[in-house]
Amino acid sequence: MSANVSPIIIETAAPTLAPEERARADMYALIAALFYGATSRELLDAVASAPALAGEPGAPLPRAWDDLRRAAAVTDPQAVREEFDTCFISIGEAPVLLYGSHYLTGYLHEKPLAELRGTLARLGLGRNQHVLEPEDHISAVADVMRHLILSGDGEFETQRDFFTRFIGSWYGKLADRMEQVPELVFYRDVGRFTRAFLDVERESFDLESA
Repeated sequence: MSANVSPIIIETAAPTLAPEERARADMYALIAALFYGATSRELLDAVASAPALAGEPGAPLPRAWDDLRRAAAVTDPQAVREEFDTCFISIGEAPVLLYGSHYLTGYLHEKPLAELRGTLARLGLGRNQHVLEPEDHISAVADVMRHLILSGDGEFETQRDFFTRFIGSWYGKLADRMEQVPELVFYRDVGRFTRAFLDVERESFDLESA
């Protein structure tokens, strides 16, 4: 499941990758797709029919993935669209904002966004001019991580530094907020899966850096 829908222009020519690296890239692509727009019937079906994840029984990521697969299997696309619009796009300030600057500073379009844009420029990535969302949208930073994994441009240090600065610093606050909004149903499972996967990523980066 690949997402080419973020505010970042990404042209990926994937080299030969280890299966676990391609799986990581697929997870980031899925997160990008799930948060960028209301989940389509096709994506719901793809998630529902995807295999279970290997891991110890009851481990957070396999459990969150199973919950998401079950939710996708019984969720109506129209209900998903209404939920997405109500919680992420509503008039005024949405109940859940999906931008890093908000969780790091309390405001949109702040210093973290400028720092992210500088990093993207150094990586040779740029904003898609046809998309209005700023680059610190969760879909955009997830898609950058997908690109770093698949393209071969992202050595361990590059991936770790990008993750730490632009995802690891705020995804937990986003996940916490998604737990607090009662209107979230399908996307509550999306939030829990996102937290579980990104927790694993953070732990992996910490272990490899030790």
